[in-house]
Amino acid sequence: MASDLKAELRKKVWKLMDKYRVALGPRPCYGRIPPFLGSSVAARRISKKDFFRNAEVIYSTPDISQRHVRVEALRMGKTLVMATPYFRRGLIVVDGRDVPRGKVTYAATMRGALVYGSRVDVTTDIKIDIFLTGSVAVDEAGGRLGRGDGMQDLEYAILRELRLATDDTITVTTVHDTQIVE
Repeated sequence: MASDLKAELRKKVWKLMDKYRVALGPRPCYGRIPPFLGSSVAARRISKKDFFRNAEVIYSTPDISQRHVRVEALRMGKTLVMATPYFRRGLIVVDGRDVPRGKVTYAATMRGALVYGSRVDVTTDIKIDIFLTGSVAVDEAGGRLGRGDGMQDLEYAILRELRLATDDTITVTTVHDTQIVE
């Protein structure tokens, strides 16, 4: 029953994003965490918040919709951590202070992170301050839905198990207004 409700909410959001043409990239946006109009504005707003300015290490899922937040983090000299697909090759750690100014946007992508970062199998040296993830839908109480495959939940669970993420780790996502549901 709950999974049916989640599936319906996802369909509703994807349909609205396509209808109002706020999803960027290929359409229809079904089955994806779509990039959206205004994502760069949302990223700049987040980057001005105290919790973001004070953070040193940001973990990000590789969603395109969160790329602008990753760019802001690297511009601010923060450490960005991303998992390789399905954790097959461990984690990638990018120190924003080591990325040339003109390469920050590229370094915020998976390919660029592999160029400007270091791949590590497992590390316990890092404490993740912010867990950045993409979402299909969110509610105002902090609930979120991904695309339905459980990958972001798995990433978070692994980080918790490794004690890289703790109760103090802040979870952040950016979404378009059409992605906010009751």
